[in-house]
Amino acid sequence: IRTDTLKRFAANRLELVIRNKRRLDLDLNDDAELVHTVDNESELLAKKLIWAWMQDPSLGLVLRKAFEIFPSPEIAEPILEALYQRSDIINENYSPITAAIADYILADIFRSSVDFQGMFQRYNYPSSSNPEGFLALVCRFAQKVIAKGKTPKFLERQALLLLAVMEKPVRISSGDDSIQYSLHAILAGMPIKLMRQRLALYEIAAQITGSTNTIAAQLIDDMKGSDKPTKEKIFDEYSKRGGEFWIYLWQRLKREKSYKRYFTKYQWAAPLASSSPSSNKQYLSKIIASDQNGFIHEAGFIKLAIALLDLIEGHSPEYELSPRNIKIKQTDKSSKQPWGEIWKPEVLGFECDRDNSITVKDPRFSVPHWVESSGDARTIYKLGTLLRATVVGTTDFTASRWKKSLISGYKGLRTGWFKRRMGMMHSPEALVGDYSTLSAWSSELLMICLQWPGFEASYLSYEKLTQISSVEELRSLLKERLKEVNDLYCYGSEMPALITDVQRPNADNKHGFRIVTIQQLLPRTSDFSTADPRLNSPKLRCRSRDHISRICSLTHKTLNASVTSNRKEAVSSADLIVFPEVGVHIEDIDILKRLADKTGAMILTGIIFTDIDEKLVNFARWIIPDYRESGRQWIIRDQGKEFPTEIEKNMGVSSHRPCQHIIKVHGFKDGPFRLSGSICYDATDL
Repeated sequence: IRTDTLKRFAANRLELVIRNKRRLDLDLNDDAELVHTVDNESELLAKKLIWAWMQDPSLGLVLRKAFEIFPSPEIAEPILEALYQRSDIINENYSPITAAIADYILADIFRSSVDFQGMFQRYNYPSSSNPEGFLALVCRFAQKVIAKGKTPKFLERQALLLLAVMEKPVRISSGDDSIQYSLHAILAGMPIKLMRQRLALYEIAAQITGSTNTIAAQLIDDMKGSDKPTKEKIFDEYSKRGGEFWIYLWQRLKREKSYKRYFTKYQWAAPLASSSPSSNKQYLSKIIASDQNGFIHEAGFIKLAIALLDLIEGHSPEYELSPRNIKIKQTDKSSKQPWGEIWKPEVLGFECDRDNSITVKDPRFSVPHWVESSGDARTIYKLGTLLRATVVGTTDFTASRWKKSLISGYKGLRTGWFKRRMGMMHSPEALVGDYSTLSAWSSELLMICLQWPGFEASYLSYEKLTQISSVEELRSLLKERLKEVNDLYCYGSEMPALITDVQRPNADNKHGFRIVTIQQLLPRTSDFSTADPRLNSPKLRCRSRDHISRICSLTHKTLNASVTSNRKEAVSSADLIVFPEVGVHIEDIDILKRLADKTGAMILTGIIFTDIDEKLVNFARWIIPDYRESGRQWIIRDQGKEFPTEIEKNMGVSSHRPCQHIIKVHGFKDGPFRLSGSICYDATDL
């Protein structure tokens, strides 16, 4: 391995280590003059990395990591000044090679500072450092680069992007027409030439400023001078893309009388409003947008699939269907349930029909050209689009339940509708969240329905799904699966149950299934209070994280000692590790994942009270390593708690237990084993 490769690897690892070390800093003291040991260590390490970079200026990553470890304008200014003097902008006494290196390093610092602007909002930095001052310094040099004029294009563009992200627009000359200058024009409130390749800049400007409504209004104003085809291209782009910017754009569209025809034409993309659906015949779109969406449970999901299949089969696959024009009702009036509980076995099924009075066509639900026209492939694809839209709770079936970022600033364009359609995530966690009220079976059904060019089905675990070739086979398989899910229904607690299959490729059949229980000492009961039931205070967070890391380290060493003493060469030193009690903060899950990686074990842990769907809940989390040919993935299953204690109720904890998870472990000769976890009073319910 080359020396420079090792240096880059070491710099990256050191930055990660020192960042995690700061989170364990227990010397939290109100004395402003006290300099923490970790702060001193951070500064010293940053200077050592800068010295290593000076020996080989091509190691730009090493310099970048030094700034990320200890962002200080005092340390950075001499470096930036030296690079600026040696760059092509000023260069008079240095060789072209030196100038090229300086240009590249400057551009890389500008580019990385864009990322750093978001990083320092997430991470804790030494009190003696100055992230804001560091960014201000880099911006000053970016302004000097732009002011000089004769600058390499790649350097100029990185400087412009940094200044845009820091909301420091530059004056634009009439001849400039680059993407970066267009972004600066938008930030300065100036109109730009509207074309499809530049539309994303409005969304980026909204990210940077945090004023999405203002930027949406600016786009509406800039469009007024455009012709009809241009306006339609713009609305086509944003309506399919969706997201926060489209919601604000749609709200502005409603207010503009001159855009009335577009408001009518793009009704298919109107954001869904949350409301409480009645128990009578109801539009599918109204149900999925509410908190009474019972189709996110596997039994409800399968019943809906059977009903939709009956509706689609009687028409051409090109027949216009979307959640907005499908009406649904329960077939058995005597056992009618609220829409949030339609997964119960007494709900026998549904009837669906199309409301022909709705004539607006949703182009997102058209079957793409790559789907085979022969057989039932197009019908099955259409079913997949409707099912996925139902479980993600939106009329865009390519979407996921992404959480809104807490960071303000530039994030870039992560995805788009055409890109999502060619590679959707179908895991239960992505579809319905970590409580995973759908199983891997439903995920693989959607994979089969929504195939894209190049899709490989050989790694799917449910063989029957891969053999589907007709609507009749699919219907038969759905009914078979529905019976299996109904058989798991917990009648005493009126709770759905789901099985998660887990493969243990390195199972130790000689010594059986090994369970480790860990009783940590923190947090104490006295740490909890009505003022801070989440234990988010800085001192408690540091103490709790330090404790759980020490416990995990001790557990790993103990298990290693056990394996060594028995002279075994086991890949996994435990099969299940249990952390009882409300003991692990949600932000410390990364430590448990490292323990799972080192031991090869599954983990069940109690989580400190956390906000889920705007209410405080108590739950346990299954962290399961899933070993595949492509590498290790994580299966996450959250087990809720239905019956809070009186102490929990006084702190505002609510009951939340969507389903009961059963972990089915394969790989043991005496197996498969079935495991299920419960919290406190819920144990009497099993």
